Amino acid sequence: MIRDHIMDETRTRPPTGAMFAINMLVNRRGGDTFTFDETKAGLEEAGFTNVKLVQRGDMMDCLVEAEK
Repeated sequence: MIRDHIMDETRTRPPTGAMFAINMLVNRRGGDTFTFDETKAGLEEAGFTNVKLVQRGDMMDCLVEAEK
């Protein structure tokens, strides 16, 4: 399970995630937030399967589930 900001395809929602992305970009080289498709691709590249978004929220309460 991953609990994080999972951005929509426009990368503007959830708004708290967009603000967090700005913070990450300012304070970390290469820092960012990610969409579900980006998160899924990274997990699959690492060998995880059955990746699904089980909860989408407005804060840092999105949940992604995967199996390995």
